[in-house]
Amino acid sequence: MIKTFFFLHRVYHQVEYLGLKENIRVRRAGFAYRREFDKFLRRYALLTPETWPHWRGDVKSGIKHLMNAVNMDPDQWQLGRSKVFIKAPESLFLLEEQRERKYDFYARKLQKAFRRYNAHKYYLRLKEQGKLTVKYLFSTCVETKNKWSLRKIDA
Repeated sequence: MIKTFFFLHRVYHQVEYLGLKENIRVRRAGFAYRREFDKFLRRYALLTPETWPHWRGDVKSGIKHLMNAVNMDPDQWQLGRSKVFIKAPESLFLLEEQRERKYDFYARKLQKAFRRYNAHKYYLRLKEQGKLTVKYLFSTCVETKNKWSLRKIDA
């Protein structure tokens, strides 16, 4: 005889409280990923210019627009009452890869702007140094020319 160390009513309560029943039902239906509408839209909004930085309108229509923009098959995703369900992990990887590409694109833009700014500052500094050098050379040239001209007059 095996002794039970669990109180069944507490186990059932925990299973319901953690949402394991819903999780099992969703997984059996073939959906590997689920996320609430607003969290999903915030995460992947930068994939389209219409949804970035803020989607103006219903969250569901924003998600529909986003999924159509990334050319995801309609049979790979579904909208529930409050969550987006994605069937294949490959579809999720597609979204994540496109998101990473966008972040890389924006990071390169920032780097380019920063490098351009620094190069311009360096150019201005060199230009100022060049002006000072030319000014110094010109003044010394004028002084030596005046010395030569004075000597010629004296001689």
